[in-house]
Amino acid sequence: MPGRTLSGARQGDWPAVKGYYRMIDKPDDAALTAQAILAPHRERTVQRMMGQSTVLCIQDGTDLNYNQLDQCIGLGVLSKNQTGAKTRGLHLHSTFVVSTEGLPLGLLQAQFSAPEPKSETDTRPQPSIPIEEKKTFAWIEGLRTCVELDKQLPGTRQICVMDREADFFELFDEQRKTGKVDLLVRSKHDRVIDDKAGHLFESVRDSPICGEMVIQVQRQSSRTKKSKQQAKPGHVQRSATVAVRYKEIELRPGCIKKQSADQAHRSACSGDDPAQR
Repeated sequence: MPGRTLSGARQGDWPAVKGYYRMIDKPDDAALTAQAILAPHRERTVQRMMGQSTVLCIQDGTDLNYNQLDQCIGLGVLSKNQTGAKTRGLHLHSTFVVSTEGLPLGLLQAQFSAPEPKSETDTRPQPSIPIEEKKTFAWIEGLRTCVELDKQLPGTRQICVMDREADFFELFDEQRKTGKVDLLVRSKHDRVIDDKAGHLFESVRDSPICGEMVIQVQRQSSRTKKSKQQAKPGHVQRSATVAVRYKEIELRPGCIKKQSADQAHRSACSGDDPAQR
């Protein structure tokens, strides 16, 4: 009964209402956590995953803007504008599970964080910062969650689907260590493959067409430029025929030439992934 008050939803069960008031008045921080609240739903999600031969574990992040809550504590800094004004809130990184037909099965994981800007006294270059201290580590934690479920789901194939933010070396290296969960990552970097094949995007674009499919493109209204949003032209609803290409390639690490051990490590981590994808 989401539209009712708490007392109305409990339909006269006054002890239950009083119990709720005690919980919000003096919450037990050790027990009342986001993970504890999610746990029963997560168990049912895993149960539904057992009935599927293949599931898509879709990861993504979103910013929760609570800038209007002046007295709220524990919020992080989501962004800054040109004047230095800060947007405060929380970052949510979640793993949403669906079947291959698009049927929602439930939420597997939800991580909340309060981002803090890099300290002015921290002079470390970005490549030397451990991955555990970076925002992108959330993608690896989501992958590890799926790997941990592998023993409970012997008959279910898990495919982690991730956006372009997950196109980084450490994630592919993490997946290679177990190989129990597949990755489907949207490419962000046009990586070098080899001297003959050239770069990733060009190599796939030049491969033979393996199939075609027709998709329906919905009507889109034009949008003028606003703040951080780019202008967008409008178009009418239409059908589009797209070509499907795929090929197996090997992504190599970046070149390492007469560097110190630390420099070589940074070059490998910021370069191309040697794992096949």
